[in-house]
Amino acid sequence: MRYYFDIISERQNSVDKNGCELADDQQMRRETARLLAEIAFDELPYAQDPALSARVRDAAGRTVYCATLRLDSATLQ
Repeated sequence: MRYYFDIISERQNSVDKNGCELADDQQMRRETARLLAEIAFDELPYAQDPALSARVRDAAGRTVYCATLRLDSATLQ
């Protein structure tokens, strides 16, 4: 099944035009978590609003899954 991963954050809103073939919904959820973690490593520590979301669409363009990763942090003296 082909899935498309759109990414929404403070610094980017990207629409996936290529997608990727995955075996099932479980693999799609794992790929969503992997993508969010990879992008978060570079982006979230420097963001004013440290949240990163993924909207996953199927081949028909229907949203089939959404996930948000948020970084809560504080500098301690």
